[in-house]
Amino acid sequence: MSKPRRISHSILLSTLLATTCFASEDLGIIGIDSTTIDDRFHSSRTEVSPTATIDGQKVDDAHVENIQQVLQSIPGMTTEVTSGDSIKIHIRGVENQRYMGEKPGVAVVIDGVPVFERTGSVNIDLDDIASIKVIKGGASYLFGDDALAGAVIITTKKGTANKSTISTEIGSFGYHKLLAETSLSKDSYNARIQASERKSDGYWANSGYTAQYVDGKIQYYIDDSSDLTFGAEASKRKKDSHGTVGGVIQALNDPKSISTGTDGGGRDYARMFDVDLLKLYLTYSKDFGNNSNLLINAYQYGDDTTFDSGPQKYSSTGAVVIADDAYTTLNDYHQIQRGLKSEYRSSGDYLAYLLGADLRNNTYKNKTSYLVDFKTSAFSPTIYHAGTITGDNKTTEAVYAPYAEIKVPLGEATTLTLNGRYDNIQLDYTNYLNPGDLQKDFNVYSHRIGVSHNLTPNTTLFMSRSTGFRAPSIDQLFNGTITPSSKVQSNPDLKPEQSVDYDLGIRGTIPTVDNTLTYEATLFWLDRKNYIMSSIGQYAAATTTHPEQYENIGGMRSKGVELSLSKAMPKKLSPLISPIPISIPTLHSMKIFTSGLGVRMLRALRRYITT
Repeated sequence: MSKPRRISHSILLSTLLATTCFASEDLGIIGIDSTTIDDRFHSSRTEVSPTATIDGQKVDDAHVENIQQVLQSIPGMTTEVTSGDSIKIHIRGVENQRYMGEKPGVAVVIDGVPVFERTGSVNIDLDDIASIKVIKGGASYLFGDDALAGAVIITTKKGTANKSTISTEIGSFGYHKLLAETSLSKDSYNARIQASERKSDGYWANSGYTAQYVDGKIQYYIDDSSDLTFGAEASKRKKDSHGTVGGVIQALNDPKSISTGTDGGGRDYARMFDVDLLKLYLTYSKDFGNNSNLLINAYQYGDDTTFDSGPQKYSSTGAVVIADDAYTTLNDYHQIQRGLKSEYRSSGDYLAYLLGADLRNNTYKNKTSYLVDFKTSAFSPTIYHAGTITGDNKTTEAVYAPYAEIKVPLGEATTLTLNGRYDNIQLDYTNYLNPGDLQKDFNVYSHRIGVSHNLTPNTTLFMSRSTGFRAPSIDQLFNGTITPSSKVQSNPDLKPEQSVDYDLGIRGTIPTVDNTLTYEATLFWLDRKNYIMSSIGQYAAATTTHPEQYENIGGMRSKGVELSLSKAMPKKLSPLISPIPISIPTLHSMKIFTSGLGVRMLRALRRYITT
């Protein structure tokens, strides 16, 4: 299939170059839009990948319980709500088929901090969002590991005015929100602090949650060309895990999925999550003249998560157990992600470039133990004892990654963009139950090449080829060594998964009578290679005759068309707008207005319109 793609790209590139001679628009200063730290530089005129931006005010005005309703307005994006404001984000079908705690195939960055939680979800404080930017296509050329299908970059609010507010919201199924915030803006600094709580009983059984946040940010202006920003977010969440039914019959007879079955088979595998998160970061910014800037970001992101797993089906005496909260295993995970990122960018008439470095030192500690005495079957002679530690290990991940972007004009209206990143990933595993250390290194190169062409001052044609990757995990590499009794063989020769994405699109704006219509249309083709999966299928049970091993089993393909149209609606009607004929039905036909108040309201509306 590579030959047709090469032909189509050659045709497009020839078209762009040929069209350049007819374009009269001067590109002016060529700038760098990319960053992994900040979003203060934002323009889509020369961006060669499909992008979408959502203003934080839109999130505030929507008054949503979770961010799913906002993100799903972006073509190619799907989200899975685990509970409350915790969601899994997917782009272009990548990892929609995965479950539980696997990585989502999308890089999530909040205030320059790469975020990965043990549950595989991401928790976002909806009341602290200043902007959301989505980059679609392979994005490891900027963000490194797991950016197979794109990246979501979120920037939180800062102090903009001297004000304090307290608000509350209530909704169905016991939902309520409390929010208190204060903001300051002075000549030498701005600051903002906020505290909030969200609660809900949920519609489905075991879908209630509580989420508490404390957020703060202070930006200090060192001088006219430099500033220092410190931010912190602490959150505490208690959430359960449910929200589906087992088929059409259960949807009709048990829509809230309350029934668990005679043997407890209807219970979710993992439940009762207790999650504590702490994000700290410090960002230094320095401008050099009008066209150059230095950003340095240091951060720490901590994730302490506990939850129960493995529904208990039999007691220690062999009796059937169907209690809703009866589980066998306690999971205790502690993660600390630390990093230092720096970026220097410069813009000019004939060249723009970004030079960056991404250094990470992440630690993942996992501990599991039995909660109760139990049997695996009614007649099993084996009894597992409460308190027995079944897993105790630590993985250290070090990442050293330089990256760069270069933009050069190919004419008065055409820009060439080149990106490259080199990741050296070092994994070091220690097992405290079966003493021994395991190490594995990966060296992965990621890139993007693209062209944008301004057809008119309001229309841009773009195309790109971008790549993404995901390194194998310690469990996939060394499961048989880590747990010899698991019947899962080790495979230290696993290769990183890789994705190659091709995009061809057009974006622009169309002036309308009262506002501007913004559009973007993209044809995409995403190939995923060296896909890692168990040799006997996902979550299948290994046996002596059918042992399990993680392998690079092949690939997958996702292709399609994405189209977005957006138009900001007027805030309110203006009496200066020319009258538009409106037909008002007779009163007796409006059955909803049966009360005296309804009739008076309708009569007043008719008088206002006819006036």
